[in-house]
Amino acid sequence: MKNKKNMNAIEFQSTVSDGIIRMPERYRHKRFANARVIVLTNSSRVTHKKEVHFTDFGLEMPADYKFNREEANAR
Repeated sequence: MKNKKNMNAIEFQSTVSDGIIRMPERYRHKRFANARVIVLTNSSRVTHKKEVHFTDFGLEMPADYKFNREEANAR
């Protein structure tokens, strides 16, 4: 006879950010080997974060500037 495992359900609301669903603190202590996730949405509206580019910070760099990662990370 197959070893049947019971599934327990928990329900919570969360925000999805970059494909990650944050689990409320009260469930984080539980150990989950496997989980089945069902996502229910109440809105089809999706807002996108504004892309921020380095130039958006108002830094003016010389046209011939070359970034050197080793020099920047030297401590």
